[in-house]
Amino acid sequence: MCQIVVTEHSDLLVVINSQAEIIDSDNIAGRLRAARNAMGLSQRDFAGLGGVTLNTQHRYEAGTFPPVEYLLRVGEAGADWYWIVTGRRIGDALSQEETAFLDAFRQMDDAGRAALLLVAQRMVSNTPQANSVTPVSMALHDGQSDYKGAK
Repeated sequence: MCQIVVTEHSDLLVVINSQAEIIDSDNIAGRLRAARNAMGLSQRDFAGLGGVTLNTQHRYEAGTFPPVEYLLRVGEAGADWYWIVTGRRIGDALSQEETAFLDAFRQMDDAGRAALLLVAQRMVSNTPQANSVTPVSMALHDGQSDYKGAK
């Protein structure tokens, strides 16, 4: 469950699964701008998605807290409203190891990502493709094969 509350001091308090966190409006403004840019939209176009004027969009991107209704409207249009507010993606419950892996994956070029994805898929399925090279049998010190598919 997620609740968003503006406190009497104009701080934004986000409560997610009974854990409260105060959110800085400058961070929201930056993430809002980043979300708009990621969608390739001008401030005017993004304002239209949110049902506000261009002037209001300027204010939101300058640090004024946007109302929940606005966030939901831009969310329906494809922006990640949860990330805009909290800085976390829905489903961000990744371990440090998973996060490091994803960071490395995102830094690879297209060929590197494709190769890594293929390796991961093969490791999961543990079945060589029909047209792939047959793995070489490897022997341990006792002469036993350590690759279960080898003869």
